[in-house]
Amino acid sequence: MIAREWRASFNIRIGFFQAQIPPPFRGAPAESVITFHTLGRMSAMRNSTTNRNVFTAVTLILMFLLADVFVPSAFPAPEVLEEEPTVQHVISTISPSLDTYIDSDNPNDDYAGEDTGLLGVSGTSDARLLLSFPLNFASTDTIHSARLDLVCSNSGATNGLAVYPASTSLTWDENATWNSRDGILMWGQPGADDGTDRSDWEPPIVTSPLGPTGGSSNVQLNVTALAQSAVASSASALEILVSALGSQYDCAMNETLNTADRPSLRVDSSTSTAGSGGTITPNFVTDGAPLMSDDFYLAADLTPSMTWDSYSGILAEVQLSMDDGFKSDQDNYNWLYNTDAQASSFTVSGTTGALDIPSSDAFDNGTYMHYRMRAMDSTGTLGAWEHGSFFLPTHDVAANSDGTASIAVDTSEVDTSKTGSFTVWYSVTDSNGNYSRKSRTVKVIPLVSQPSFFAHRYSFEGLGTIVPDLIGSADAILKGGTKLNGNGYVDLDGVND
Repeated sequence: MIAREWRASFNIRIGFFQAQIPPPFRGAPAESVITFHTLGRMSAMRNSTTNRNVFTAVTLILMFLLADVFVPSAFPAPEVLEEEPTVQHVISTISPSLDTYIDSDNPNDDYAGEDTGLLGVSGTSDARLLLSFPLNFASTDTIHSARLDLVCSNSGATNGLAVYPASTSLTWDENATWNSRDGILMWGQPGADDGTDRSDWEPPIVTSPLGPTGGSSNVQLNVTALAQSAVASSASALEILVSALGSQYDCAMNETLNTADRPSLRVDSSTSTAGSGGTITPNFVTDGAPLMSDDFYLAADLTPSMTWDSYSGILAEVQLSMDDGFKSDQDNYNWLYNTDAQASSFTVSGTTGALDIPSSDAFDNGTYMHYRMRAMDSTGTLGAWEHGSFFLPTHDVAANSDGTASIAVDTSEVDTSKTGSFTVWYSVTDSNGNYSRKSRTVKVIPLVSQPSFFAHRYSFEGLGTIVPDLIGSADAILKGGTKLNGNGYVDLDGVND
């Protein structure tokens, strides 16, 4: 009998779920290998029995080693990741239940059932659209955006149309006219222009110009703030007044045969609870005050930095106009800014911020400007407008290169010995000889009786700081660095003049 030694190796591979591996090692191969080496002696006559013994021994060893592995607690439940809450948006496209238009040229005519409506101004005609859209939202729903879509056309060349939306505050029907809201009851002011008739005009959109053969324009009006207000107040409909400047177009109404051109309201909403709107408080100028730069001599600030505080929100919006109703054909339609679209013009830090008016949008001297600001909160809800105004006075003082500024007053045409209107001339000249002159009309009126006060007449001829009183005895003294220069000019040096 021949006996031989033998050597056997067994590799056992054990795999694991990734979730079973502790976090620091997660991502490494989820597999372990156990290797057994068995040394024995084999006889040719007892080979079968020996093999069975070896197999039995290896099996027992493996069962011992793996006993804990197959206990259920050794396999932790897979880690379950919670989903972040998401806002489910719903897009609704709503058709009007009522629509018509009103025209100042025909103040007592209604246009119920017309398939097109006039919008805008032409000659003496000022035409406006009225549209009512049914609403089916809870008062707590969030209106993320709302857009009024119109298709309007003109048969000739135009410079475009500046279109303004507002919501109506009073009920009306398709019998409405320029004077009446239902054929019987009057608007507060013709054309629904009273504060009791409608909300403030929202910022306009301006359509592209049309060429000589005319064409049509897709007018998309942002009416988000109007829809948010209507839903928050549990209104059953959003009723909109649309006005325009620059031209007059025909707009398709709900009765038009081409369904694609009919008015519609597109609303993006969700059932998440709406906020109450952002807050913002302007603080850059006293309401109605002149807005002046801090140059050496006083001058209107035509590109001011408009600042605010008490800011809470994710977006700030600023609009300016030459009209207190924020609807004027004299406006620069670029005077509408927000922190998203014109981010480079804004500086926001915490609860404070500023808008620097770009030089391309500079204001004009001699104008009275109106502004308003509002903020959007984290739910997308817009807050109320905060209003204000300022004045940009015309100023004709010129700076000299020697650090002084000069202004001259010419009263040679004024004859105080007789009543009438006379011209006074104001002129300035800088060190380079640049000259400018403006006039003002003054009136001389007769005295009914001698005044009970002292009268004085000062002359700006001469040199120095003494301004002589020609008819009284109270000479004036120029303070600071101001002085007479001998040529009828007053020189300023910028020190407490």
